[in-house]
Amino acid sequence: MIEWVIFMILPDVNISSSGARHTPANEETPVTENAGSPAGLLALVQSLNNAFAASLDLDTTLETGVREIKEHLHAEAASLFLIDIDTEENVCQACSGPVDIFGMRLPSGEGIIGRTLRERAPLIVDNVSADQHFSRRVDEATGFKTLSLLCAPMIIQGVAIGVLEVVNKLGGRPFSEQDRMTLSALAATTAMAVHNARQASDLVDKEAVVKASKAKTDFVSSLSHELRAPLNTVLGFAQLLESDPLVEAHPHLSLSIGQIRKGGKHLLFLVDEILDLAKIEAGKLKVHISEIVAYDAMEECLGMIGEMARERGISVHNKIGEGEAPIFLADAVRFKQVILNLLTNAIKYNVAGGKVIVSCAQTGHGMLRFSVADNGSGIPSRLQQAVFQPFTRLSEDAAKIEGTGIGLSISQKLVDLMNGVIGFESENGVGSTFWVDFPLAHEEEQDSGEHRPAASGDGDVWGLKPDGD
Repeated sequence: MIEWVIFMILPDVNISSSGARHTPANEETPVTENAGSPAGLLALVQSLNNAFAASLDLDTTLETGVREIKEHLHAEAASLFLIDIDTEENVCQACSGPVDIFGMRLPSGEGIIGRTLRERAPLIVDNVSADQHFSRRVDEATGFKTLSLLCAPMIIQGVAIGVLEVVNKLGGRPFSEQDRMTLSALAATTAMAVHNARQASDLVDKEAVVKASKAKTDFVSSLSHELRAPLNTVLGFAQLLESDPLVEAHPHLSLSIGQIRKGGKHLLFLVDEILDLAKIEAGKLKVHISEIVAYDAMEECLGMIGEMARERGISVHNKIGEGEAPIFLADAVRFKQVILNLLTNAIKYNVAGGKVIVSCAQTGHGMLRFSVADNGSGIPSRLQQAVFQPFTRLSEDAAKIEGTGIGLSISQKLVDLMNGVIGFESENGVGSTFWVDFPLAHEEEQDSGEHRPAASGDGDVWGLKPDGD
């Protein structure tokens, strides 16, 4: 959502300053009958406050307020501009007068508006043609003729958020000190109203987000459970068919049923991932922290991806030395889920005949770091900020690779639940290294040295041996 900062200005946002008058509050300027009485000002302020408080439609209320301000100060036109925070342009949000400049954008700092915001003081310009700061952008775009104008900054909590401006005093008279005081009061009222409206809008947005998130979580959870039942039925019947003598006698039938089982297992895995994400976001997923031996935990994970690596011609090298990796703290099941996600990604997004290297080292801060490195295509730097966003797949070949794009997002949330940290380094065209840090179980193991690799030189190689591990 674009956040706007305000300022009100007359239909000609073109302003100048050579003819500008800074009118101090103690200057004695006679109050003209057209300037409006104090009672009239109080009535207008109260009217605007009531309107802002009663209406949820801020845009319509501002439009009405601009019109009433123009009439109260007997001006030809008035306008409201908001600053687009993203572009810093001044955008007309409300106007009243002979020309419609709603939606017009003006560069930041341009004209009398810009000067008013910089100086944070009301400005009266009796003759804009003699003011060097005056911008003719609006006049040239609309054919309107700006002669004089009055601007007052809108300030809330010490921050200037805009300018309230009226243009061309009727009857050709100059704007007075009373006009300046009036507009300053109205600018303060409008600034507070806009500030309150923004806070209310933010609150409504947050409540809507919470409700939408809960609805999404409930829907995903329900849908996932509904999908699991028929998928399990399909997998069960496929398993029964595989053991049927008729199927065993016909290899092509066995192959087809094998594809059914493979596809069913993949769908079941995706359903489980989506259900995990929903549980985590709802705060319903619990972890059970225990002491885990690093070498044993990694060996189990590597054994599970050996077949996948062999099918794709990827060699997996285990650099963790048996009996030398320390004990760390994590949830055993969720640790395995995180590491398997990193390993399968390193295999899926690797190059043909590529390599995956697994290692662990103490960070020197009481943490044990597991690293999974590959020599795949890497992640372009412009896309790296989106790596952990759910349903994000950054590879150019993502459409050809199985997955939902939520594995890393789930891994990040799981690691956080286990008091760990996850991160990565990647170079486009070279490869990526994803790592996870978990707390060490014992204080005496918190040294800063890296664990020695397995004694077999290049470490255990996974994915090339015919019988898995």
